[in-house]
Order: sequence, then C-alpha cells, then structure tokens
Amino acid sequence: GNYLVLDGKPLLYIYRPEFLVNDLGSIAKVRQALDKARAACRDAGFEGLTLLGEYRGSNPKHLQLLVDLGIDCSFAYCWPLPGSPSSEKAVGMQEEILRERRKTNILPEMINVSMGWDSRPWHPSASIWRHTPTDFAEACKRALKATKEYPEGSLSRRVVILDNWNEYGEGHYLAPHRQYGFGYLDAVREAFAPNAPRK
Repeated sequence: GNYLVLDGKPLLYIYRPEFLVNDLGSIAKVRQALDKARAACRDAGFEGLTLLGEYRGSNPKHLQLLVDLGIDCSFAYCWPLPGSPSSEKAVGMQEEILRERRKTNILPEMINVSMGWDSRPWHPSASIWRHTPTDFAEACKRALKATKEYPEGSLSRRVVILDNWNEYGEGHYLAPHRQYGFGYLDAVREAFAPNAPRK
C-alpha cells in the first residue's frame, strides 16, 4: 500500500476525531479502539501507529480532549479564515493560531499550508480568500522556516501538510487547473525542492 511511515510507524490522519466519542460512546472507548489500532500495527511488524487529529483552533480544552482520545499530533485540514483576508493576512492568521497552540504546550501540531478557501460551489461562504502561486510559494517558504521552531526530530519539524490536491468545492486545491495551470505545484517545488529538475 501507499502510506507514509516515519520512525517505523504509519501515520493515520483522522478528520474531527472528537466525533468518535459519539460513535463509540465515550472518551475511554475511543482511546481503547485507538490503542487496538496501535497494537494491530505492532502485530503487523511496525513500531506502532502515529495518530493525527484534525483541529483548526487553539482552544486548550479541545487540545486536551485530543490528548485524552489518544491523538499524538494534530493538523488543520484547511483554513476557512474569517473576514476574507488578503494573502498576507491569511498567512499571519494561520501563524498566529499555531503560535497560540505552541504556547499551550498540550499537543504537537503539523503545519498545514493552504492556497485558499471558497466554499461557494457548495454553499454560501463567510470566508473567501486565495493565494496566487507566488503568494503560495512564499507561504510554503514561511512554513518551512517555521518548522525550525519545533524540537529536532519531531514530526512537527519534519512534515508540512499541503492543502489540498483537488477540493474544488471548497476552493482549496493544488491540481493543475485553467486559471494558474501548474502554478501551485511549481510553487511547492520552488519552496521545498528549488533544485529539482524542471522537466
């Protein structure tokens, strides 16, 4: 199969893990189920399983809930930021959320870089913003620089999440398209692999 393994452990990203409490009946039952998943991975020859829970905020109570559920690290799936910010402001707002989270020192997070948000194809949106490929390249470079603020060897220092390959209905996508062609993918290469071949 195709999946990411770091430190001998597959990474499993769980969208809105707090929903599992209703599904399974209690925080303790969620933790028990996730511990079984870790054991199954060890039985399959891995060192265990790294569980990442989706969360876009910095509320300490929610971060602690993720810890109580057994989540190892968190990530934001996307950034529907209020007020339809400019590119620069959008990056600043995301960085502020991550700074606030680091201050709580409750749960590590992976940085997510998004090219925008516009969910009007699905429903009215209170947030509409978008980077150009040039702005997205700069956001990626800032994210890469920000990883250095995390402990050496940590997942937060080693992985940056890019949002999203083809979520056209919510207006965040990297796949080639009519407006910018391969522009967002070129931005990723410029930020993370500037010496990669162009052909």
